[in-house]
Formats: sequence, C-alpha cells, structure tokens
Amino acid sequence: MEKQQRHTIILFIIIVLVSLGYVAVQKYYIEKDIEIVDEKIKEKSNVSFLNTNSKTWNSDIKKLKQDAIFLDNVELQIRIQELLASLGQYNTELRYSVNEDDNSEKRYSQDMHVYPISLKWIGDDLLIESAAYEYKDIVGSRLTEINNMKIEDVISKISKLVSYENKAGLRYRALEYMTVYEYLRYYQVIDIDEIEIKIKDRYGEVRTRRINPIRAYSFIDLEDKNKLYKMTIPNSKNKSIPFKRGEKVFDDYEYTYVKNKILYIKIKSLLDDGYLKFDESLNELLKYKNGEIDKVVLDLRDSHGGKYSFANRIVDTLKVGTGDKNIKYYVLINGGTYSSSIDLAFLANKDLKAKVIGGDITASPVSSGEVKAAKLSELDCLIRYCTRLYDQAELGDVQNKKSSIILSGNTLKTRLYLKQKYNNYIRGIDDFYEYVVNDN
Repeated sequence: MEKQQRHTIILFIIIVLVSLGYVAVQKYYIEKDIEIVDEKIKEKSNVSFLNTNSKTWNSDIKKLKQDAIFLDNVELQIRIQELLASLGQYNTELRYSVNEDDNSEKRYSQDMHVYPISLKWIGDDLLIESAAYEYKDIVGSRLTEINNMKIEDVISKISKLVSYENKAGLRYRALEYMTVYEYLRYYQVIDIDEIEIKIKDRYGEVRTRRINPIRAYSFIDLEDKNKLYKMTIPNSKNKSIPFKRGEKVFDDYEYTYVKNKILYIKIKSLLDDGYLKFDESLNELLKYKNGEIDKVVLDLRDSHGGKYSFANRIVDTLKVGTGDKNIKYYVLINGGTYSSSIDLAFLANKDLKAKVIGGDITASPVSSGEVKAAKLSELDCLIRYCTRLYDQAELGDVQNKKSSIILSGNTLKTRLYLKQKYNNYIRGIDDFYEYVVNDN
C-alpha cells in the first residue's frame, strides 16, 4: 500500500514538473513574440510614435508580458492588436495567413469562428453582400442591429481592436472584425454563440434573423470556392454603367471603353499581378482611341493600395497616352480606398487636374506607409508595421484653391462629397458614374 502511495506521489510530482516546464517554455516563446512586436515598432520610432509616445508604449508592453501567461492565444492576439491599433496607423496590425497556396491574409485566424456573412458600406447603409446559402434570404438587405445594439454602437465597442487613422477609416476597417465571434464576445457585444440581427430588406420591411458562427476556415473555404450566395445587381438599361464587363481584365486591373467617349478604369489594388500587362494594354488602347476619349475615370473605390511606384506609372501612362488638355479626369473613392490607392487619387488630382469624388479620406494629413512584416511564431501570425511617414496634405495639393482635396480640421476630404444611394445600387445605378456622365 505504501509503495503504491509512493508511486502515486512520484507520478504527481512528475506531472507537476512537466506542467511547470511546459508553462515555462510557453512563457518563453510568448515573450519572444511580444519582444518581436516591441522591437519592430521601435525600429522607426519617429513613425510609430507619431500619435502616441514611447513611455505609454513601454508601460503597455510591460503589462502585457505580466498578463501573458494568464491569457489564451485569442486573448493575447487581441491584446497585441489593441496595442498596435493604439498607434493610430491603419497599416500597423496583426494579420493571419489563411491559405497555404497563396498570400491571402485576414484579420482573424482560421481557428476562430465567424458569422458567415460579408458586409459592405453603400453610402450610409450597411449591406449584407453575401452569405452562406442557409442565410441567402438576408443577402441584399441592410444590417441595422446586432443583438439589439445599433451598428455604430457595435463599431464603438470594438474600436480598440481596429487600426485606423480617422472615423472614416474606422467605419470601413471595423467590418472584418464585426463578424468574428471571438471579437464580439471579448467586447461583450454577445454572450452566447447565436446572434440576432435586425435587417431592413430592399422593400423597406424590417425583421430579425438568427445566425450561428462557423469555423473561420470553413467560411474561407466557401469564399475560395465561390460557394457563398451573392447579391445580384440587375443589368441596367443605362449604357453608362461600365462595371461588370471589362474588355480586358488583369487580376486587380480592369478597363472598359464606353461608347459615350469615356474610358473607365477600375483598380482593386496596386499589386504586381497583371500590372505590366495592364499597363501595356492600356497604352495600346490610348493610342487606338486617343481622339475618341473625352473623359477618363479612375475608380478606386474599395482599392486597398500596394506599390506607390505603380500609382506614379499609371498617372504617367495617362498623361502621355492622352496628351490632350481638353480631356477631363475623374477619380472615384470611398472609405475603402487605402494606402497607395489614396496616393494615386492625390497624384491624379495634382498632375492630371482630376476631379476627385467621394467624401472623407481614410488617411490623416500626415500618414504612414512603406509596410514591412515579421512572423510571430508562437501566435502563428504576422505583425505588419510602417517605416515611413508621408505628407498626404502636400500630396493632396490642399493649398491649391482649385484642388479637389481640402483639409477640414485634421481630416482630408474631397471637395465634391457624394454618397451612393442604396435604392439606386440595387437597381444597378452607380451614382458616382452617373455624375461623371452628366458633368459638362
């Protein structure tokens, strides 16, 4: 009996020692990740601490190290993202690789849970653009509440998690966080898995719908395999609606020559894929159609940026290719226009005298960019951080009274403020493009 008790005690001691050893090892690697975050942010302190100070940052890092061992991975990821968001730079954040076959990244990990809907701002209305097939009845409706909480209040609740530079940026950036179960639960928007949303459909009818979360990797798989139920916009009889059919499509670049002498160019991002072919093809079209183009439209709505050099080249291509001072240029932007795509809008405004149409701009007068990334091994994610400051007010030519960009307080805005109307959108009418067509 005593021998058995001794064996039990020895086994217990071994288990305790192994557990303590595991905790010590885990603590070591977690601290390594936190140190990487600290090191990378301090790499360019003049950039990182533009909107805060190193003393506050150091205090927060110290507190995080103390708390880390008591946090699970999701809580730790949230705490680190809150730290990064406190810097007030929309390119400084955590990202998660979601597909081994490409470089796709999300603001949540595959192991989290998401509500299987995709959201998009249409003016002041939050559209449910797509959903898993079991929720197809809500696609095309406007989301107004989550668990009896108005959408603006939900955004306010989760705002500490979002990397943004102004209110326009917060409004758009919050969308990807807003559908993640772990984030909503952490900020006490929900207390059980199932949520109840309030929607207003295209006919104005208000109703509620219950939605359950699914594993994030399942939702990502539905996205990748194009198996989400998507909103369909009816084909408009108005021939001035160009988006949907491009003569040439090169990944993130598309152009359409419209019969009413308008060259419409849609750019989703300024990345490598397809750019050179796009530039070559656009040059050919400009030579062929040069005398037949009266207006050029650069549609940068929901364009997430990329290489600044590409922004310069596109402006140069248009400037050289058209060569006609009588051509009118227009740039369409919204709150989903980020980074180098904003730079492209500003360059077109300055060098092509383009009329920029949109509203509040997501970049601050002094913004940050030239993004680098580092791996956090224990947390299995990336930290993206900025290494350079840009004077967006100067690039936007705000001192020029004829500029389309103005500085209002600490916010950059377009002189021409336009919002897409939901009722027009669902009928296939693009209010921004209609303005271009009718502008004389």
